[in-house]
This record gives sequence, C-alpha cells and structure tokens, in this order.
Amino acid sequence: MLRRWLLFLTLALLWQAHAIEPALISVGNSWAYLPGTNEPPVAWREPDYDDSSWRRGDSGFGITSRGENTQFIGVPRGYGAMYFRRQFVVTNPDEIQALVLRLDWQGGFVAYLNGQEFLRRGLGQPGTPVTYTNYAELRVAGVAEDLPVPEFRGLLRPRTNVVSVQVHLARPI
Repeated sequence: MLRRWLLFLTLALLWQAHAIEPALISVGNSWAYLPGTNEPPVAWREPDYDDSSWRRGDSGFGITSRGENTQFIGVPRGYGAMYFRRQFVVTNPDEIQALVLRLDWQGGFVAYLNGQEFLRRGLGQPGTPVTYTNYAELRVAGVAEDLPVPEFRGLLRPRTNVVSVQVHLARPI
C-alpha cells in the first residue's frame, strides 16, 4: 500500500479582480518539518517559533519516490505524526477575498493559521488536543482537495504569517 504524508500543501488566495488565483504558498515550496517522535512545544504553531532545528524539504512529501519532492529518508520507524510549518508574508489582508488550503493527505490532519486551528479532518472534534501518539481515521491519499478557509479574516495579519499542519496516519509506519 502506498503511504503518503503530504503530497500538496498550498495556501492559495483568490483575488476578486484577477482571472488567476495567486498562491501565498505553492506546491514545491520549502517547508520546515519534524517527525512526530516526541510532542513538540505548543508554540510550534505560532509565527515567531524558532524552527531552525527542524528538517527542510520541498512539498510534496512522502516515503516513496512516486511524485514526491521530499522523501522521508532517515526518519525513525514507528511514528504516526509529522509536523509542518511554512511562513508567508501578507502586505494587506483586506485585499484577500478568499483562502483555500489545497491538501492531499493520508489519515488525518489539523491545520493552524498563526497558531489558531482553522481546519481538521479525521482527528476528532475541532479544538480537542491531538498529540503525536494519536492515530487518525483512515483516508487514502491520491487526490488533493481544495478546502475553503472561511474564517481567515481574523487570523491573517499584515506581516509574516505561518501555516502549521500536523498530519497523522491511521497507524504507524
């Protein structure tokens, strides 16, 4: 069975006046990531968190060579979670009409914008804690979904922002 962690992770914005949809974060951009072998500090979701000790890689991510830019080589066996962070800059949040998270994942995920949870799939009720030892419901990767982020207006700020995503498998690898 093919196991993928994160094939696409794109936070895109739709501009009302343009025919194209410019992306704040594009497929292939570099991300900081951390294997879930221990619980990271809660601050890992915040814009000012120092992730300089985390690994770096270009999205998509996975353990196979089937279309992924970054393979998880040398990551210890037995983990079921992976943590990702990517900073981006917004000059004027009022100009942004809509945000969409484009994501292909296996298992489940919780996504945060500037430290606040904004989207979750396969990992219980929104707002409930999810630790690195939790496993997700089964979802097989293979098709990216465009997931609207309707409550983004209060979360974006006019400077550096961060999207943070914890992805959990249905069982450890």
